[in-house]
Amino acid sequence: MGIPAVSAVASTKYPVRVAREVESVRTRLPGPAAGLVFVCGELTERLDDLAERLSHAALEAPLLLVPGAGVVSDHGDGDGNDAAAIILWSGGTADVAVARAPSEAPPMATLGASVRGVGRSPAPACAVFTRPDGVREHAVDTNRVAEFANVAFGAATADGSNVFGVEQDGRVVSGASAALLIRGLGVPRIASASAARLISRYEPITETEGPHVLRIGQRPALEVLAAASNPGIEGSLLLAALGSEGPPNEDEHDPLDLRPIRGVDPARGSVVLAPPPPCGQLIAFAVRDPSDARRRLDLALRAVQRAAAGAAPRFALCIHGPPPASFELGARGGDIRLLRTRLPGIPFAGIRSNWQLGTISGRCIFTQHSAFAAVFTSPS
Repeated sequence: MGIPAVSAVASTKYPVRVAREVESVRTRLPGPAAGLVFVCGELTERLDDLAERLSHAALEAPLLLVPGAGVVSDHGDGDGNDAAAIILWSGGTADVAVARAPSEAPPMATLGASVRGVGRSPAPACAVFTRPDGVREHAVDTNRVAEFANVAFGAATADGSNVFGVEQDGRVVSGASAALLIRGLGVPRIASASAARLISRYEPITETEGPHVLRIGQRPALEVLAAASNPGIEGSLLLAALGSEGPPNEDEHDPLDLRPIRGVDPARGSVVLAPPPPCGQLIAFAVRDPSDARRRLDLALRAVQRAAAGAAPRFALCIHGPPPASFELGARGGDIRLLRTRLPGIPFAGIRSNWQLGTISGRCIFTQHSAFAAVFTSPS
C-alpha cells in the first residue's frame, strides 16, 4: 500500500520553505492523503501566507495549519524557535470544518454546527483546535462531540491565532476553531498521562462565591489545601483536580482534569479558581511531578501497545504541554525520546499547548500539564 505516513520538521520562519517541505512530503505518499502542519514562533503570525502557498500547490490533500507554543515530531522539537512539524498520511478520507464564532461567544460553542454541516456520519476520530478564548467553558459538550466523532483530541492554539485549513480543492478557510475529521483509518488508540499526582482525596465543593471556592466538604477550602501540602512539595506548583460524577477514576492511565489555582484569600479561607467550579463538583489538590510523568506516559504507551493486539502502528498525533512548565519528563525533549522508544520507526507530529483536549473519565474536556498521543494503526 506504499508508505502509510510521512513526517518532517522545517526549522525556519519563512512560509515558503515550509510549503516546499509539505510539497516534498506529499510526493512520497501514494493516492489520497490528508494531514496537519503544526507551527510555532514567527510562523504563527504568517499562517495566512502559508495557507495561500499550500492552496496553490495542488496537493489534493485536506490540511489543518495549527499554531502552538511549540511543536513535537519524531524528528525533534521546535520549542521556543521558529519551526513547523508536518505529518501527512495516505488512506482514508478527511474533512476540514471551521467555526467562525463571534468574538462574544466561545469559539468551541459553534464548532459542532460547523462539523455537522459537513453532512456526513460521525468520524472515528476528530482533531480539534481552538483559540484560548474557546477554553473559557473548559468542557466540550460530550453529547455534541459524540454527534461528530467517536474520539476527539486537540489543544488550544497560540494566543490570538486562528486555525487555517486547506480543503481538498485548495480552498483556504480559517476561524477561531477548526477540526479535521479523520475517516477510514479506524478509531485511534489514545495514550494519555498527567505530569501531576494527587495529594488529597476528592471531596465535594460545598460553598462558592464568584471565583472563590470557600468550603470543601465541611472545612474551609484553604484549610484543605494546607492540610494536603507538606514540606516535601514546598516550591512545587499546586493545582486543582476536578472529579467526575460518581466514584472518581484514579487509574494512573487516566489523566487528571487539572486547573490552575489563581490564588488564595487567607481572610476568607478560600482558594481562587477561574472559572469557578459549581457547588457539588468533586475537587482534590495535586502537585506537578515531572519525575513521575515519564513513568505514567510509559505505562500509557505500553497499554496502547497491548490494546492494539498485533495491529501495526501507522502514525501518531501528539498533544503535549510546553516544557519546562508542564510536561518535561525530567529533561527537555524527554517526552519525544519516550515516544521514539515506544513507537520505533513510527512518524508522529504534534503541538505544545497550555491547554490539552482529551477524554478523561468519559468526558471530553480541556486540561493542563498533560499529554495525549492518538496512535493510528493498521489491521493485523
